[in-house]
Amino acid sequence: MSPDKHSAAVPAPGAAPNGAPTSEAVGVCLIDGSTLACGAVERDGARIAVAGARVLELNHLVETTTRYRHPIFMDSDELTYTDPEGIAEGFRRLRDLERLRRPVLGIMPSELVTEVRTFGADNKKARNQRRLELLRRTHSANPHLFPRAVMLAERPLPDGRSITSLLYLRLDDLRVVGSQYEAASGGDFLGLVTSQRAARALLPTLPGVEEDRMTMLLDVGKCRTLFTVRDSRGRIYHDSIPVGLARDDMHYFSAITPSVEELSRVNDRIGSLLFPPEVTPSPLFLVRKSTAQIDCTRFALQIARFAKRALERATTRDEGNATKPPVLYFLGRSSRLPGLQQYLRSWVDHAFIRLDEAPPLGVDPVHGSTWGVVGDAVGVLGGGLAYHARAEDSFGLLLRDMDTAALSDDELDVKDLVEGTLYVFPRPLAKVR
Repeated sequence: MSPDKHSAAVPAPGAAPNGAPTSEAVGVCLIDGSTLACGAVERDGARIAVAGARVLELNHLVETTTRYRHPIFMDSDELTYTDPEGIAEGFRRLRDLERLRRPVLGIMPSELVTEVRTFGADNKKARNQRRLELLRRTHSANPHLFPRAVMLAERPLPDGRSITSLLYLRLDDLRVVGSQYEAASGGDFLGLVTSQRAARALLPTLPGVEEDRMTMLLDVGKCRTLFTVRDSRGRIYHDSIPVGLARDDMHYFSAITPSVEELSRVNDRIGSLLFPPEVTPSPLFLVRKSTAQIDCTRFALQIARFAKRALERATTRDEGNATKPPVLYFLGRSSRLPGLQQYLRSWVDHAFIRLDEAPPLGVDPVHGSTWGVVGDAVGVLGGGLAYHARAEDSFGLLLRDMDTAALSDDELDVKDLVEGTLYVFPRPLAKVR
């Protein structure tokens, strides 16, 4: 099988450049429900700075999911934007405020991207076998036979083994999100970076991240939450759930406002927006019966349960190799919900740290940016760091000027796959070998 050059109108990643300039700036934008964020991440040699980071909360949700039902296969969801003009206008307000006239990189929502990985011997035969395993896994995870895209990466481990990583996503989701950011940026659009890649780029800058210490990064948003765990062996795991302050995995909340400030005022009036940890709200199928306390508690309960599960799963994989207690970071605009930090502590026996309590090392906020604002939209910083590190690691960067290959044959040979290329599967493959 030989990959053909593909010219579809999608952001196209590929090989990292041979060299990068010593001074460079990139604008990064994030869309998450009714929360819009943008900022510039500047690099001058070894110095990194965040400039003009701003967060804007609209007074209505700008995205939703449409569920498609299939008579045989499982149901599927598709992300749709309900107010594209409102998003573009919001970003124009943010850019004009700080004069961010830079190329723009968008953040790909975490639940639309799946990263799978496996590790083993660092030789050609073992690497090809792992590629085959991961590709077959993605093939079986596509019951609707949607056109999809995949990207491959290999990374050596300190113990002489290596990790094979594969990301895959629906081609329609890539196009929808890419076109939205392109419209919002006024055409000055570089491409996309996955939320997972942004989190991975941020991890090494966090205080307390050590070789023999487990680290969790919990990024809570309006419509989605990303859990990133680095174990004591340097392996990184991502999990994401379509749960945020405006929605859970069953419906969008109608009883609470999209604004964190408004919820803080409600919390002051009624005493607490969260039920005690021992109280579990019943699942609600009738949205009109929701209350602010029920919706907020359902949101907090799912975040806490998944945080505990993700940490336990990573600890099991780590096989007791960690010698120090884990360090947990708690980020995202929706993490400001009053009482959420204490609620999580009741489920996970370790304290969560906010970015403004332990700022990243080697990064400076300038031109009006503060760590509180950067922590509210940490994807902006992580996306910029990932872009500046693209010469060493381009996995998860879906840039317009990179290579894309369409797999037009019925048979795929894993030996033909090249790292840093986005491979597009317009239809199911008959055989993977």
